[in-house]
Amino acid sequence: MNGNLDDINPRPAEIIPGQTTVEKVNQGNLKITMEKKQMYGITETKDVVVFLCKSTNAVVESLKDDGKVTIGDFPKFGGVAMSVFPAFSGINEVPKELAELSEDEVTELVTLVKDELELDENVEEVIAKALTIASEIKDLIDLVKQLKNGAD
Repeated sequence: MNGNLDDINPRPAEIIPGQTTVEKVNQGNLKITMEKKQMYGITETKDVVVFLCKSTNAVVESLKDDGKVTIGDFPKFGGVAMSVFPAFSGINEVPKELAELSEDEVTELVTLVKDELELDENVEEVIAKALTIASEIKDLIDLVKQLKNGAD
């Protein structure tokens, strides 16, 4: 080694929120554990999932009588109207929430979808599709904002 360290480019340390514990085990050896702390919950994700479930329910109910969505079906969309603002106000947080989804949160989403859609089981595919749709909606919103900002 030539003693010149100019060509070394260290990467910045990643700060991972969490808790580190050190315990003495087996003849004084140390056991170090680090538990990663979640920074986000799933509040915004749940709002988006509720909106998509209510929208789906309203369309399914509207199609039952005549196979069409008409102005007479307007009352069936009341829950959709009430859930639209919470769903879109925090949609940018959803990818962050999903990046650190815990097993308990997955269970919470499954229960939420079962309740909202009044289904008993096999809702994992519904959740996957709902989150895909949410991602596409977010991408569409971002694209339109970008295009409008570029048009100024």
